[in-house]
Amino acid sequence: MANEAVIIELPDENAKSFTCANAIGIEKGALLWLEEPATVSGAVTAGAPFGGICASEKVASDGSTKVAVWKSGVFDLVAEGAVVIGAKVKISGTNMIATATEANIASGYAMGVVEETTSVAEVVRVRVGSF
Repeated sequence: MANEAVIIELPDENAKSFTCANAIGIEKGALLWLEEPATVSGAVTAGAPFGGICASEKVASDGSTKVAVWKSGVFDLVAEGAVVIGAKVKISGTNMIATATEANIASGYAMGVVEETTSVAEVVRVRVGSF
C-alpha cells in the first residue's frame, strides 16, 4: 500500500486492540475503517466511520484476528484535495483524507483537524481524535 500515516507524536495512552479479518494484511500506518462488530478494515468501506491508524503490521492469513490501533495522536497524512488549516477531515479512499462536510461531521465521520494548509496530494499534519 502507499500513503501510510507517519507518526509525529503519540498520546500518552497505548494503542487499542480491535478485531480484524485473518485473511487480510494491513500495513503499519494504514488508515482503518470501523465496521460491525467492533472490527477494523483497511478496505475502503463507503459510509463507515474512522476506525483508527494501524499501530503494527498485520500479515495476511497469519492466524491473528486482532490488530493494535491508534485512535489519537498527530500524524502526517496525505490529502486527496486542498485542505485549509483548522478544517475537520475524514478518510477519503485508501490512506487519504479530505475535508469533512457538515453532514460527515454530524454522522461521526470526522477523524481529526489539519494543523496546516495543503494542496492536492500533499502531506499534511493532522491531529487525530481531538476536535
